[in-house]
Amino acid sequence: EGYALCLAEGDNGSNGNTIPRKFIFTNSDVNVINHMIKWVKTYFQNNNFYVDAVNPRGYEIDFEDIKKKINHNLVKLRQEGYNKIVKYKICLNYAIIIDIILAIEDKIKELCSQDKNLAAGYIRGMMIGEGTAYFNRSRYVRIEMRNEKEIKYLHNLLIMLRFDCKPVLRQDREGHWSLYIGAKQLDKFAKEIGFGVHQERQKILLEASQKVLRVNQYC
Repeated sequence: EGYALCLAEGDNGSNGNTIPRKFIFTNSDVNVINHMIKWVKTYFQNNNFYVDAVNPRGYEIDFEDIKKKINHNLVKLRQEGYNKIVKYKICLNYAIIIDIILAIEDKIKELCSQDKNLAAGYIRGMMIGEGTAYFNRSRYVRIEMRNEKEIKYLHNLLIMLRFDCKPVLRQDREGHWSLYIGAKQLDKFAKEIGFGVHQERQKILLEASQKVLRVNQYC
């Protein structure tokens, strides 16, 4: 789960011209940030890192309150003009760390393809980072990205877990692929995968999966 979330929301430091040399993880959800902090401390012990609280320029925030929410002792405040909400960045600036993370991707995916619990964890990590839960006129879970190879890998894992879905190339968003889990499978998705620590999406998913249908109502 943590590895997939790292792939979904992590930044390896590459700008298209240089070899990746660092690990940065960015998210606006404190629970997700603390989840990744725990992952880093578990699997990359004794490596110093810090967390940037990136504040939209011109906005006032309670930095002391933020430091209390983040489960790490080194939190810095930065201001950037392009953000509209506060985001958090885990910065682990050791070249060997990102080298290891990138090097084991094939092995991680091989293992997840052989074990249903690992498969569910991998999908959950991707959903925390890139997924959406929707409950309004219709109910569904969707994940969307440009990475066709990754979408098709997730599809294979979902098929292994007996979900009925298929990769679709979006016609209204050029180059974007998506996987869609419809209303009939939401209860199964909530019980077997879910959105983990992403409380907002998990709440929507549970509400959507527990909707009581009227007679002759299908969604």
